[in-house]
Parts: sequence; C-alpha cells; structure tokens
Amino acid sequence: MNLFWLLSFYPCKEEQPVKSSKRNHMRKVIDIFPPQNYFLGKAEGKNHRLKLIKKIIFLCFVICLNWVGFSTVFNTFAAFSDYEKSWQSISLGTLDFSILPGQDFSPPITPLQESFKTIDLKSNGNLDFQYQVEVKDAVDSLCYSLTLEDDLTNIPQPLTSFISATTIFPNKPSWQFKASLLDGNLNLQNQTCAFKFVFSGQLADANGFSDVEEIGNRILAGQWGEELLINKVYYDVDDNHGKESKNEWIEIYNPTDKDISFKDWQICNKEDCKSIHSDVSIPALGFALLSHDGSTWSLYWEVPDGVLKINLGGLINDGWLDNEADSLILKNPEDVIVDQMNWGIPNPEWPNYNSDLWNPGCQDVPEGHMLARVPTGLDNDLPSDFKDLQLPAVEILVPNGGEIWWVGRTYPIQWLATNFNGPDVDLTIDIWYSRDSGRTWANIVKDTENDGAYNWRVPLIIDGYLTPSENARIKVVAKGPENFMIANDDVSDEDFCPPIDFEFLTLEELSIVMNFGELKQAFGGSLIEMSFQQFLEPTPSLENNPGSDNNAVDSTIPSQEPVSTPASADSAFVAEATSAKEAASEGKPEPTPETTPESTPTPEPTSSLEPTVESTPTPTPEPTPEATSEPTPEITPEQTLEPTILE
Repeated sequence: MNLFWLLSFYPCKEEQPVKSSKRNHMRKVIDIFPPQNYFLGKAEGKNHRLKLIKKIIFLCFVICLNWVGFSTVFNTFAAFSDYEKSWQSISLGTLDFSILPGQDFSPPITPLQESFKTIDLKSNGNLDFQYQVEVKDAVDSLCYSLTLEDDLTNIPQPLTSFISATTIFPNKPSWQFKASLLDGNLNLQNQTCAFKFVFSGQLADANGFSDVEEIGNRILAGQWGEELLINKVYYDVDDNHGKESKNEWIEIYNPTDKDISFKDWQICNKEDCKSIHSDVSIPALGFALLSHDGSTWSLYWEVPDGVLKINLGGLINDGWLDNEADSLILKNPEDVIVDQMNWGIPNPEWPNYNSDLWNPGCQDVPEGHMLARVPTGLDNDLPSDFKDLQLPAVEILVPNGGEIWWVGRTYPIQWLATNFNGPDVDLTIDIWYSRDSGRTWANIVKDTENDGAYNWRVPLIIDGYLTPSENARIKVVAKGPENFMIANDDVSDEDFCPPIDFEFLTLEELSIVMNFGELKQAFGGSLIEMSFQQFLEPTPSLENNPGSDNNAVDSTIPSQEPVSTPASADSAFVAEATSAKEAASEGKPEPTPETTPESTPTPEPTSSLEPTVESTPTPTPEPTPEATSEPTPEITPEQTLEPTILE
C-alpha cells in the first residue's frame, strides 16, 4: 500500500501503450536512469536529476516514519505479553541501633564516692547482632586517675583503655557503668574527664552489615580537701534524752584522710548562724557533735572519747531546730556553703533560704528518731541520702535485781535487743558492771554478738575495779551498725549481790587476797572495823551453795542473806582479805572446831581488829612460837584456800 502511494507521485511524461517487447522495457529503464550523456549536456537531464534526488529523500523519510510506527506496535505487545507470578514474599534484613538519651555520670566523684551511669540501646533493624563498648578520646588528666567497671564482667579497668567483653543484642540492651577515683591528689578536685563511649555492632558471622554509635560522657570530680558533711541531726528530742531547749544535736563528719580545722566554721538553721570560735579540729574520718548543752553527752548519750564535742550555747526555749521544717547549712571560714540539708517544705521567706534547698526536703521523723546519712558520708546531694533511724530497744532479763552471783563462778547475762532499722543480728552488744548501783561502771565485754546471752565468770577485779558488793548492777548497750549514736541501753532494775567464793578464785586472785596491803593502798586505804569472829561466822560454806565446775554456767544459786553489810564494796573486800591473811600468817590453814577466837593466839587479844598498813604484820614463813612448838610448813597459794572453808 505504501509502495503504491509512493509510485503515484512518479511524474511520467506521457502514457505509452504497453508493449511486451524487450525494447520497450529497456526504454522505461533509460527513462528512469538516463545515460551519462544525458546528465552532461542537456538541460532536461539536469531537471530530471533534481527530481530524482527529491524522490530519494522523500523515500527515506517515508521509510523512517514507517519504522517508528512499527517499533511502537512491537513495544506495546512486549509490555502486555510478559506476566510473572510468585507465591513467596521477599524482604531485606537490616542492622541498625541507636543510643537512648540519659543522664550523665553522677554524683561527683571523690576518693570515697563512686560515680554511676546507665546507657540503654534500641534496635531499629530486624537482625540480632553482637557488639562491644570501647572508650575513646579520654585525654583529660582526671581520666588517667579513674577506673571504669561495667555490669557485664564487673572487672575494673583503666578508663583510658577500657574495652568491654562482646555480648549479643537483644540479650543485653542496657549497661551500668561505675567509675572510681584511685588518686586522692587535691589537684584533681573540681576537674572533668570527658570521653566517648563507642558501641560497635556487626552480624554474628562477622560478615555483612555493621553499625557504630557514639555517645559523649563527662565525669566531674568533687571536693575532698576541706570537705565536711552534715551526717546526722537529732531535732525532735524525746523525754529519755533531755529537752529540746538544750539537747538537740548535730553530727558533722570528716570524710577525708586528714584532720580539718573547725575554727571559724558556721552552722546555720533557717534563721541564724552560730560560729565555732574554738581552735579545734575534726579528726580524719572522725566526727564532731554540736549541741547547746554539755548534758547532751554527759547524761543522755554515750559518746566515745575520740569524738569532738562542741557546746554551741545559747539555749532556746522551744529548741533551735524546728520539728516541722528547717534547714542546716554548713559554711567554711570563707563563708562558702560546703554542705546543706533540710526537712519538710522550705519557705522562701526564711532568712537563710536559698534555691538549692530540696523541695520537698527529707521526711519529718517522729519524736526520738534522727535523720542520718546511710551509709555514713553518702553524698548524692539528694533527700534520699538521709534515712529515718530509730534507736534499738534493749531489755535486761538476768540479773535484774535480788540475785546472788558468787565471785569466781560463771553465770549467763541475758537480754533482749531489737533493731528497728534492720536485722537484729546487725546489732552489737557492750556489757558493763557497777558495784555502786550505777554511779560508776567497768566494762565486761565490747562488741559481742546480739545472741541474747553472755556467759560471765564473775572476777574479783575488772581492770582495777573491785566486784564484791551488795549493790551491783549490769548495763547492756545495744549498738546499731550505722555508728555510735545509734545506741540504747538498759540497766538492772534493782541491785544484786556478788560475794566471794574463795574455792573458785584463781591463783592470781588468791595472791591479790594475800597481798591485801597493796590492795588497800590501790583503792584509797578505806578500811572498816570488823572483828575476826564477825568475819568468820557469816562466811558462807560451799555446802549450802551447790555450785558447778569453774567454767560451767551456774544460774540457779539459792538466794541467801548478804554476807555482811560493809560501808563499801572495797572496804568489805579488804576486811575479808585481812582476816584471811592473818589466818594464813598464824600457820593455821585448817582451823578446827576447838580453835576459837578466844584460844587463838593473836598479836593483840582484843575484841576488834582495825587493820591498817602500819599494824598489819608482814607475811613470813617462819613459825610463831606462841602458836606451836613445832615448825609450821611454808604457806603456798593452794593452802590459802583452806581458811575460807569454815563451818
């Protein structure tokens, strides 16, 4: 069709009749393609040539146009002739994680205070991966004095070269880090350690996808050179510990390894300040107690000798500290706030109010309780640093009055102690003995377990303190683990009596009895008048007091009347020792019923004996001529026991 359309434009000169001869056919060919001479000399040939060129150009245009058309048709058939179908879904795995925002390391680090940080990871992909943490760019001087520990291995490493063990996500999406300061160099105070945590993750086969995330960190160093802390405050005084006008107290703690001068420091409440004018120092890792009256520690609290006690003076009728809401501010001599704390809701109208007070503050505690840092020196600058502490409760069960506990025998001291701040076993027990109804005390044992009983052999002397008396009492002190101020005690309700059982005295105690002269001088030379017969008659026989072995516990001795009623425990004991000494010096270790005070030769045959240093005969092994004509054997410590068994 296109070919016919092209031929229809062919310009023929004339229509010639169609002939079948070969000659006619050749003529037509010559007409289309004329011979060479046709082009060379004839004008008609020139025109014909131009027409031919036009025909060729037109022919090429038509061919191209048709080619474009055919191509379009073919492409259309290709688009509609390709059809694919699949019964499976195809997806692509990804490894991508990120670090969630969080707080930086806190609290400020010191040699006694560690710093902590938590980091959480989030996976944004759909593949599990293995990863590890590494510290980079830690170049500050403080960084080289720090160690870093993670909760995966709990092994401290130098911070500057820290690399964790490899773990798997999602098995460990969170990290806990702990930084510690090993160097107490004062030049490190208030410095900063800046560094990066680099988390590197990759597929478990170590091929394929990987991801790296970084997070910046800062560890701040606090102060420890001149740092003091408000460690405890007792502001709501109960009846057992005095009055609020006099016996409130504040405990200051020195957490450093050196003594700190406390001169010209100030302690302030919400309204005013009190200065420390005395030239005193708080010992390293030691304490100072501040109160308005010395009776606080002389009458109501047992305070160790090493604790600095400061009387602030200026008694206030209703107390210096408000029970509902108040603040304590500690300032150094440069008037810089070193530490502060508060309880209740602070009021901006307080004269000493500042914006750094906690709102709300620590919880208000009941009467008789205290606010205390637990453990001692904990300083996160948070109200939660302080805990409500209650004193332990303690009750003496035995001896509680009326018992007779013989010197030389063993008895169980029994008590019941309760810890309101933790397990009862956390308490430790101190036990004390008094021979004068509680006016003076000697320590029996310190820091024994709170198991409810302590087997005590009643000695003749406790560190130079005589025990024989009819006015004896026991005191049990229960102490909490926090420190010495968390303590309470109980004393026997009534007196009990510990007379001497000579049969159970040790050789050392018997030797002391023999050397009563030295004993008399050591205890002030206080003697009483007592006849020798008075001493012998009331001496108890062991037959009437069934005892036990020397190390056994004897808790059921029958009650008896006191041996005597001396003016004091020491003088009674010296009188007994004097009589025993005289009996031994006369060479009569085993007196018989026939031997009576009347027939017994004495240096001065009088009805009463007044022992003094001057009139006391000195011990001698030589026989007394008036007593016997035969030689008297030498007295040994064992023989000194005989005169006590009098019937």
